[in-house]
Amino acid sequence: MIEAVENPVAIEASTRVRFAIASPRDDASIRRLLRDNPMKGAISLTFEREPGYFRGDGLAGAQDRTIVAYENDRLVCMGKTSVRRRFVNGSACVVGYLGELRLDTSVQGRFDILRRGYRFFRELVESDKVNGPVLWSTSIASDNQRSLRFLERNLPGMPNYGLVGEFVTVLVAVPPRPSVAERRAAAARDSLRRDGYRLESGSVERLSSMAQLLNQQGATGQFGSEWTPDRLESLARHGLPLEDWICVSEKSDLVACAALWDQRGFRQTVVRGYGSAMAAGRRFFNVLAAVLGRPKLPSVDTVLPHAFLSPIGVKPGCGLRLTKLVDLCLPVARSRRLDFLTMGFAATDRILPELRRHFQCREYRSRLYLVSWPNGNGNVVLDERPPAPEVAFL
Repeated sequence: MIEAVENPVAIEASTRVRFAIASPRDDASIRRLLRDNPMKGAISLTFEREPGYFRGDGLAGAQDRTIVAYENDRLVCMGKTSVRRRFVNGSACVVGYLGELRLDTSVQGRFDILRRGYRFFRELVESDKVNGPVLWSTSIASDNQRSLRFLERNLPGMPNYGLVGEFVTVLVAVPPRPSVAERRAAAARDSLRRDGYRLESGSVERLSSMAQLLNQQGATGQFGSEWTPDRLESLARHGLPLEDWICVSEKSDLVACAALWDQRGFRQTVVRGYGSAMAAGRRFFNVLAAVLGRPKLPSVDTVLPHAFLSPIGVKPGCGLRLTKLVDLCLPVARSRRLDFLTMGFAATDRILPELRRHFQCREYRSRLYLVSWPNGNGNVVLDERPPAPEVAFL
């Protein structure tokens, strides 16, 4: 995401602004930029990368590069490119994602920096046309109207943003009382066993079946990751060991798997403030939440206690409800002091009404875009499949 200007003026960039591909010596400056520039809203958030920015690189074999821009000795802009194999129109291909776009408050309104940054990025892409992505995508918060107006204008020197669809990030509330979490999980276990399902943890022996199931589901949407056993196993280096997967089998067939992935060891969402109305009512809300057994609004400057329930795969037509997988994860989430399980779906996904009925949820909407330049990369035409990236990678 980027805080952009509504009426940009094309100012020639000062020669003092220099662009480069980030290296470990930029680590402290990048973490400062992420920490000091919250995304404004009813709840102002920063998306941070402590204790080391580069600890989150290479998830599932991704090729990551971060572009940085310095004015004098201050980092004033950054953006990350992440390239991995994803499903597009039912086939796996190399796809790039643009994320972590930040412009420092000290240079707000400097269209020259944004334009030069995109030009630097385009030159990198064009230097690797043979092995580069067939397309690029990105996401922007749906309530970030300032940036949406700016980026959708397709100004000279900027790429074109073509809307793919709306994506909903759902934060499912974990019951504060352990007894409630365990009761819901026990009911889900009993129901699944009565229906002939078997519950197990992930294992090396199941890696091939897990990858096959995830790929089968990924091909039904746009931008789902292509998985291999090695890529799944490699997630242990980023806090997702095989024992944190839930696997559901029917006879000898794997019909569902889901990962409870706590990324706070290298990636944090930090609450940096509340809008005036929410700030005034937060104390009352938290008192009411304690009475009703619901999560409280966190204090300012605290890390949001959440983990991703992602990746997820459910075999089409098997009859297993996704809500039961969520229920199964609740006791573990509660024992780890998590308040929310984070999931993501296309806004048109029929599972969303069911999740809202079954759980206390909060939602965050974003828009997914294809990013391209005139006469350049971006000739792929997407079919009607809904956007379906794993929320843990956005």
